[in-house]
Amino acid sequence: QSTKIATDADADAETTEEDTPRPRIFIDGTLGGGGHSSCLLQNLSSMDVLIGCDVDPSALATASTRLEEYLVKTSNNDNDNEEGGDDNATGDNDDAKPIFIPIQSNFRDLEGNLQNLKHPTTGELLLY
Repeated sequence: QSTKIATDADADAETTEEDTPRPRIFIDGTLGGGGHSSCLLQNLSSMDVLIGCDVDPSALATASTRLEEYLVKTSNNDNDNEEGGDDNATGDNDDAKPIFIPIQSNFRDLEGNLQNLKHPTTGELLLY
């Protein structure tokens, strides 16, 4: 009589798409200079997402510069978001870091402005 011993490779083969954990989503509705977001991003896991929102384009630019290492380099912004998105997402983010997405929006308009926002690396809708 033989006994099969499960290996890590067996476990990986049995992993389905539904087993893949979704990234955690955080929203900073009053981004400002990005100080609180910076602290939060330093403590998030890979592929987690922080959406930073501010109505002031100057504050958004300042925070985006401060948090540049968490921006994902994109050649085409597919977020279909008229109000937000940052066409200058040029950071050198890799899969080992959480992701920062700057959005120009007032927090009272977030629901509508984030409705079609997609994860910059997976392309999946972030909120639904």
